[in-house]
Amino acid sequence: MNKIITKIRDLIRSNKKTFSFFAIITTITIATSAYFFIQNYLHPRPLTIGFITDIHAGNQVWRDDGADPKISPDNILVPRDFEKNLQSVFSNTRNTDFIMTLGDNLNGTSKKYAQKLLDATSGHKIYWTKGNHDKKALFQMFSEKNYYYFDKGNWRFIVLDNSESFKDENGSPIGHGYIDPTQIDWLKESLKTTRNVLVTMHVPLFRIDNLNSVRPEMQDLQNIFEQSGNVKYVLSGHFHVFDKTIELNGIKYVLVPSMSWMNHEGSYITLTLE
Repeated sequence: MNKIITKIRDLIRSNKKTFSFFAIITTITIATSAYFFIQNYLHPRPLTIGFITDIHAGNQVWRDDGADPKISPDNILVPRDFEKNLQSVFSNTRNTDFIMTLGDNLNGTSKKYAQKLLDATSGHKIYWTKGNHDKKALFQMFSEKNYYYFDKGNWRFIVLDNSESFKDENGSPIGHGYIDPTQIDWLKESLKTTRNVLVTMHVPLFRIDNLNSVRPEMQDLQNIFEQSGNVKYVLSGHFHVFDKTIELNGIKYVLVPSMSWMNHEGSYITLTLE
């Protein structure tokens, strides 16, 4: 053993400069790792996120969804201008950490416009949410999964797919917002975290003609959010014309207006999360 120790000592002495260099590099590496651990886990900095919804990228000059007086007489979208509207959003959200969409990224089933949307958002960090206008095959151009989560700092971001329709007893669709049992089980497991949680999903919990009332078929989902104890925000689009936050049992439900809403083009919101 003494011979081995002596050989190691002689090796260090004969290569003193080399060992000093590696000692410095090792110290810097450890210090850097410790710094990032402290910043990201013990004392993470605030996150600023931009949210956009209902881009409806397509070739239509306009689409009139305003015939239903329960929504708004001016629920008119301009799908064709999505590239210009996105540039407006990006110029105003330079200081955000990333952007999340809230569904209906596309207006139809055109692969051409899916690629145009990808090109228009190239170079920006975006997490995509699926909407009822986003067909599965095209949505996979934006995201490998229809629902998923990711963690950053003190927060878990859960992206849900509630783009399918509920069915009545006769099997007829009665409105979008359905989440199948497999995804519900996944959601319950994903909510088991010590982090705060922000959820995105396309269709809100609320009745479109009464934002103070939760749709009966969505109450189970509401209960899951509340029972978790850590959901702080739920963001949705779909209604196009509402820019509103509804606080219910400790959770802030944020309704975001369409980015392509006529006379409100380029709409977005930002949240800063501590």
